[in-house]
Amino acid sequence: MHPDAIEEFFNLFSSPIHISRGDSIISLEDASTHLYFLADGIVAEIGRNTNGQVLIPNAYSKGSFIFNYHWFANRTPSITTYKSLTKATYFRLNQHDLFRLLETAEFEEIFFVIQQIILNQTRSHFIRLLHLKPKEYFEWMLKNQPWIISNFSRNHLAAYMGVSRATLFRILEKHKSSRYI
Repeated sequence: MHPDAIEEFFNLFSSPIHISRGDSIISLEDASTHLYFLADGIVAEIGRNTNGQVLIPNAYSKGSFIFNYHWFANRTPSITTYKSLTKATYFRLNQHDLFRLLETAEFEEIFFVIQQIILNQTRSHFIRLLHLKPKEYFEWMLKNQPWIISNFSRNHLAAYMGVSRATLFRILEKHKSSRYI
């Protein structure tokens, strides 16, 4: 990877953009293709299943890259909202600059690495959902991602863990001495 390509990539990002809790980076039905870098704060990808239940397939914290999966995967607008759960600061790479960079060989490698980081995060979350019991997943989050537990509402935390609110409240009751609850 050529150092000039990396420098060009980072120089194309915007100045810091500050948003409040509850603001969206990517909205429902958004067809934008910007690339975002979260410098501070917490953002959750929030959607609904066909029964109207809240789903949270991804959570992002400081140092995460975010982009509209739906547009890049199948050229359709976003079916989820990427909402800030705290005050947040991010940088945005304009979609026109991103597409221009995607046409260069030097940037292909950079974007491939970014995609792998994002996909690994998503894959890891779903592997834990599949292979850990809810109590075990909660304990894993207490140790490895306490920012999720301390910043998600109880509804969002239950949706992220793929459990009912009743199950989450039983787990919380057993861990109420934790400083994150």
